[in-house]
Amino acid sequence: MQTEYTFVIDTNKYAGNFERNMCAFLTGITADYGVGTTEAKKFEKRFGKEKVDEMERYVEFRYEDGWERPTIMYLTPSKYKCEDYCSVAIFFYIKPSKEIIEIMRQRAEEFTQDKSQSWNKKESIKILGFRLIKRTTTCKVEEIEI
Repeated sequence: MQTEYTFVIDTNKYAGNFERNMCAFLTGITADYGVGTTEAKKFEKRFGKEKVDEMERYVEFRYEDGWERPTIMYLTPSKYKCEDYCSVAIFFYIKPSKEIIEIMRQRAEEFTQDKSQSWNKKESIKILGFRLIKRTTTCKVEEIEI
């Protein structure tokens, strides 16, 4: 049995424009392609290298669109009436602690206040909700006579 967790930030805007930057701002972690480096540095400056190291023990990279990445845009619940993928998902190996969840919640709100970014100039990103998804996978192996 395998259990994994996904922290989801539901917003009012298409997440494909900012999901990697938001993840870096919330966790201090970027993928190899470098998107979000500025935001990751802001995280490290505020919380220190030790907190980035802790996040690295929690955050899981997955293969998506030809890249190993810790985040993707995610389907937003219909109750928010967003017509596109307006949610950001961050993957975790283990359940994030209450402290880490609270840091990410606060950082998500701070991220929406940055009016210098192209995706946030005309209409501000609004946080609509947060979710922690637990996914448990089981595997049953059986021989089949051929």
